[in-house]
Amino acid sequence: MGFNMHYACCALAVDIVRFRDGIDVQKCRWLERPELEMGGNLSRFGHPFPRLRCCRRWRATIEVKVSPASQRATVQVPPGSVPGVTRVAVNCQGRIFTTVLPKDAAPRHSVEVTLEKNPVQVSCHVFKRPAHLRALVPADAIPGVSTIYTRGDRVLEITVPQNAKPGDTLLVSSSKPQNFHLRSLSFPTVTFAPVGPQQDHRRHETLQLLLEESGGMWNPKIERASTDRLTVPGIVTNHCISKGEVLVRCPPDLLLSPMAVRELAPECAIMVAEAAHQVSFDSDNIDLALQATFLASWITAIEDSRFGKVAIHDLAKQKVWGAFLQVLLCETFAQHPYRLAAQDPTAFKSLLSPSCEADLIEYLSWTIMQWYDALSSTFSIDFSVEQFLRGWLMVITRAFDLEGTRTTLVPGLDSFNHDPNRASARPAPDGMGGMLVAATRDIEAGEEVFFTYSQLSISELYRTYGFTLPLEAMRHQTFTVLPSRVRFLLLKHLPPSHAGLLIEFHSAVLHPTVVAALKACASQGKSYTKFLRELLRFFSEAYDRDPRMKEAIVTKTASTDVLRVKLSEYRCIQRYLKSLDDETNDLNNMLQRVVGEKGQNLQSPGLQDVF
Repeated sequence: MGFNMHYACCALAVDIVRFRDGIDVQKCRWLERPELEMGGNLSRFGHPFPRLRCCRRWRATIEVKVSPASQRATVQVPPGSVPGVTRVAVNCQGRIFTTVLPKDAAPRHSVEVTLEKNPVQVSCHVFKRPAHLRALVPADAIPGVSTIYTRGDRVLEITVPQNAKPGDTLLVSSSKPQNFHLRSLSFPTVTFAPVGPQQDHRRHETLQLLLEESGGMWNPKIERASTDRLTVPGIVTNHCISKGEVLVRCPPDLLLSPMAVRELAPECAIMVAEAAHQVSFDSDNIDLALQATFLASWITAIEDSRFGKVAIHDLAKQKVWGAFLQVLLCETFAQHPYRLAAQDPTAFKSLLSPSCEADLIEYLSWTIMQWYDALSSTFSIDFSVEQFLRGWLMVITRAFDLEGTRTTLVPGLDSFNHDPNRASARPAPDGMGGMLVAATRDIEAGEEVFFTYSQLSISELYRTYGFTLPLEAMRHQTFTVLPSRVRFLLLKHLPPSHAGLLIEFHSAVLHPTVVAALKACASQGKSYTKFLRELLRFFSEAYDRDPRMKEAIVTKTASTDVLRVKLSEYRCIQRYLKSLDDETNDLNNMLQRVVGEKGQNLQSPGLQDVF
C-alpha cells in the first residue's frame, strides 16, 4: 500500500477482548474516514517520509507467550507496531501481563520480553547495536595531537585526524574501533526578519480565539504585549487581577505531548525509534527528538508551499496547533547559544572560555545535529537541519514538565516571561488532565505577568533558554566541570571509573555529583579537601587571567549574557574556596559527614549558611 494511504484517513476504535483469566486487554482497529482523505500523493501529518511504507491498520497489541521456566521470549516487532503506543501482552499459563512497546523499538527490531518477579511486571529490551559510534571534534582540538573519547562497550580514546575540522563527527566502527571516518555537517548561517508587533498580536489573538472555541480559556483581563510595549514580548494585564484568578487554561485534548504525536503520527515515532540507535548516547532524549521532528515537518509545510498544509484527523488539534506553531515562529532564536555554537563552534568557544559551558553547549548543539544526521541518512526527509534545530529549540524553551518529562507543549500557557523575583502567577494541572495559569497574588492593571520556569542558575538559564538575568536577581549560582577539561587532575585524585563523570557545584546545596566525587576520592585514601582546592583553583586562575573578566570581577556586575554566565560561575567557585580556607565555618565537618556516612542526604541542609 502506498504512503498516501495514511493514518490521517483513519479513526481509532477500541475493542475489549476478554482473556480466559478475566483480564481485559485493549485491541485497536483503524477504520477508514474517507471524508478526511487528502488529495495528491500524500495525506500529511507532515510529508517528509516518502521512503517509509505504512500499514493501513496500526497494531495495538503484540501477543507473546512465555514458558513458566524461562519466563522470557525474543520476538521481532511486527509491521504496524507503534513505538511507545502498541501494547505488549505476555501470556504465561493463561495469565496476561501487559506493558508498552519501548519508544526505541521500531518494526523488525528484535525485543527480549521478560516477565519479572517481585514485583510482577513485564520488561522489554531492544537488541540493536549501532554500526558506528559517534564522537565530536571540539572547537579547540589540535588535529593529529588532541585525543577525544567516545563510549561503546567501553570508553575509546581516539586521536583527532589531521584533516578534521571543529564540529566534525568521527564515525567509529563498533566492531573495529581503529576504523573510523569523518563526517562534516554544515550548518547554514540564516538571517530571520523578526516578526513585527502587529503580526505578533494577530497570531496570538488567533490562537486565543481558537483556544476558547476548543474548550480552553483566555482571561480577557490579560493581553499580549510585543516589542512596542516591552523589551521582551510577554503578557500584561489590562484590568486588575485577583489572587487565585485563572488567566489561561488549555484542555487535555490540546496538549502537544509526545504521546499525542505518537498516536497521531505513528510513522514519525517509527523514524525516531530507528534514529535513536544511531544516537544511542542521547537516547534519553527520544521524546524531545520526536517533538522536534514533528514540529520541523510542520514548519516545512508553513514555509514551503510545495508541500501543502498539514492535515490530521482531529480538526480541533489541527487548527489550534497550527495557530500555536505560528505563534512559536515569532521567535527566531537568532542568539540562542545552540545556534551560535552550531554556526561557528570556534568563535563561540572563544567567547565563553574558560567556562565549561562552552564545551557543554557545543556538545548539546552537536547532539542535535547528530539526530538530524541519523534521520536524514536513513529516511528521505524534507525539513532542513535549520528547521529541525528550530523545532528542538521550541521544545526546550517552551515545554512544560508533565509526567516526569519536560517535553509537552501547552498552547496559550507559554507566552509568560520568567522572573523569580517578580513572579505573580503559576502554571499547574487543572484537575481534568489539562493545564492552567493562575494568579498567585493580586496584580495591578498594566503590570506584566511573570512566573518562574524553574529555580535555575544563570548558566542553566542561558544554556536552556538563551537569556540571563542580572546576578542580583538570582538566588544561587552553579558551576559545571566537564571531565575533558581536567582529566589529568581528576585521574590524580579519583579512580578511573569516576574520572570521566561530570561534576556540578551548586552554591546552595551539595550536588549529588559533588558528593559522589568526594566519596570516590576518599575511597582512594586521598584528601578530598585537597582535591577540591586543586580543582577549583584551576578554574579560578583561568578566570583571573581572562582579560574580559577583569572589570566584571572588580565591579561584581556584568551586562551581557556571556559575562553574566562567567561571573556567576566565578562567584560560585570563590564561595567554595572561601569556605574551604576558612576554619571557622563547618563546611569541612559537613563534608566529612557526607563522605563518612553511607546514605547521607545529598542536599545537605545548612550549606547556604556556610556561604
